[in-house]
Amino acid sequence: MSERSALKALLMPEEKIIYTLPVGKGDNVLVISPHPDDETLGCGGAIIKMLLSSINVSIVLLTDGNGSGRMREISQIRKEEFMKARSVLGYSTFDILDYPDGQLDSYQEKLSEQIHRLLVEHVPKLVLTPYLLDYPIDHRMADIALAQALKNANQSNIIVGMYEIWTPMANPNCYLNITGEYFKKHMAIRCYQSQEDYFKIIDKAESLSTFRAKLSMRKKVEHMECFKLLEANKYIEMVEVWKKVQN
Repeated sequence: MSERSALKALLMPEEKIIYTLPVGKGDNVLVISPHPDDETLGCGGAIIKMLLSSINVSIVLLTDGNGSGRMREISQIRKEEFMKARSVLGYSTFDILDYPDGQLDSYQEKLSEQIHRLLVEHVPKLVLTPYLLDYPIDHRMADIALAQALKNANQSNIIVGMYEIWTPMANPNCYLNITGEYFKKHMAIRCYQSQEDYFKIIDKAESLSTFRAKLSMRKKVEHMECFKLLEANKYIEMVEVWKKVQN
């Protein structure tokens, strides 16, 4: 893929917009969450929706959450919040890798190996991961590690869906109506009280989901999550070109 094609895949609008994720009953989905709360903020509604459709959802939490807040024992507090949110969202399968928050760039090889192991173990049809242009460095490093893991796994049938948290996504190609799921997502976000106190995440998350709903121009839709879906090979090429552009 040329640099122009990679940037187009990341930034330019798609010809076809879909309103459901490309998975069905019995399929496996792996959600990559760099920090405790990313899984809820970015795709909590999608997680609830998929579980209601008998889709198997597994979460991998990459870091210890030690970098967000000035409280003592913030890492332990955020892990407890993660478990409370897990109960609300309703999934049961998860892994906690416990890398230092804010330092995923120092553990790329090992992280890639562990994500590769999870790809082989879960055989997901869909992998959800943060938007490559999202602001936090751990979110970008998660994408780089995922791309390498996908390359090593040689599972070209996997679809990657990037979700947005802090940086609105340029031209998503999948809009998911989560109006019916938003109350439960809101309750899951409230589990992260340390982050609400520090970052006011509830208002930010609600503002983004209502913003997406309004832009969709669809009737009776109050909340939406959006995704950028790419085939694994295109995702890998896009990340590799993006790395070159950064250098």
